[in-house]
Amino acid sequence: MKNKKQLAALLTTAMLAASLTACNSSKPAETAPSETTAVSQSQGQTASEETTSAPSSEEITLSVAWWGGDTRNERVEKTLSLYTEQHPNVTFSTATNNFTDHGTAMSTAAASGDLPDMWLIQTQLWMGQYVDSGQLLDLRPYIESGALDTTNIPEANLESGRAADGGIYAVAAGLNTPCIQYNQTLLEEHGIEIKNGMTVDEFAAKCAEIYEKTGYKTIINNPESFIEYLLRADGKLLYDEGKIGADSPEDLITYFNLMQKGRDEGWLIDYETYVTAGGDSATQPVVTGEAWNAMWNSNQTAALQSPCPEGVVLGMVTWPTSNLDASGYTAGAMGWCIPANTKHPDEAVALLDWWLNSPEVHEIILGELGMPANTAVAEHIIPLLDETNARAFEYILNDVIPHSSPKNPIGGPGATEVRNLIDELEEMMYYGSITPQEGAERLFTEGNAFMAQQ
Repeated sequence: MKNKKQLAALLTTAMLAASLTACNSSKPAETAPSETTAVSQSQGQTASEETTSAPSSEEITLSVAWWGGDTRNERVEKTLSLYTEQHPNVTFSTATNNFTDHGTAMSTAAASGDLPDMWLIQTQLWMGQYVDSGQLLDLRPYIESGALDTTNIPEANLESGRAADGGIYAVAAGLNTPCIQYNQTLLEEHGIEIKNGMTVDEFAAKCAEIYEKTGYKTIINNPESFIEYLLRADGKLLYDEGKIGADSPEDLITYFNLMQKGRDEGWLIDYETYVTAGGDSATQPVVTGEAWNAMWNSNQTAALQSPCPEGVVLGMVTWPTSNLDASGYTAGAMGWCIPANTKHPDEAVALLDWWLNSPEVHEIILGELGMPANTAVAEHIIPLLDETNARAFEYILNDVIPHSSPKNPIGGPGATEVRNLIDELEEMMYYGSITPQEGAERLFTEGNAFMAQQ
């Protein structure tokens, strides 16, 4: 989910200086891995230059950054306090923003060579550019040495952090899947039913019905992911090697036709309302009552549910497609990564390993970032979840996993430019300044040019 408006000024990237205080815990302290094989990816070193060392016992401060609302902020801070309690030599400086501001802050930090020691990355949107610029640590040597234990993390979950060069540069902070969050209370009050696996035509008909009976409009967002989702139904990639994976503009036109249909029939939300909502869950039209839906990922359902008016329950169904088994997937759209030039690679990896594999971490997080990538940990916390997160987990387990296929690889060189083009075309479709045919042709022609020139 993203905010299309440019920020008026760049955010400060200084990490907050306050160290966390220890929290009370009756659980025994865990020990950090005794030995790690570190591979520095900083300038001047290659992946073959390995060093072996244990996390230092000297007093250090690790910087950690993420995006999210108040609930996520509080819970992540508690986990870090617990880590300090178990590892008294390690304290933290932290920084958190909403999604858009976090992305801007990390971009600014990268430009100055001052990325946090561990930070939350949106793998689909951002990872490629940081890998291309050599700013992320390849985690494969740590996985191979056992310093980063992935025993209970399925390979499909690891794939979400794998780049085109084969390196693993992030590990999923939580498992999620594309999802329509919808005002279930509103639809039930008006006798409207929606289902998983709707075709695009069925979805459009429901949007028209909902608008006619309730006056609530429809949001169509996440255009890059949605176009990719629709292409998967035909067994095609959005990002192929050196080209767009579509055979012709006609393969790409479904999304643009849907946007145009929404404009023509009046059920598509206006662009100003859409972008003014920004990246904060509390301002989303499905929360404020200006739309009946959102098209976020399943791990964001709790963030949307929390600010909803009392009595409003959000349901979840899959995005529309002609082939749910081919389109559907689970992935870690957000992942924890470590910069290549961190001064504390072994300590940062030890923290990441602890985060992924400690049940007590997720007894605190309770699904705030989605289903844990570690399946054993996920099973452990399901009975502890609140109603919203339990429904999100059940949605993944019961409605998505049985009807899904492997996630597409992250786009390589040229993908960032294609993504920017898609965002431009989305805005133009919302305003009606291009036709569906023009949108599809521009994406096919210009997208192929971007992919080919890299």
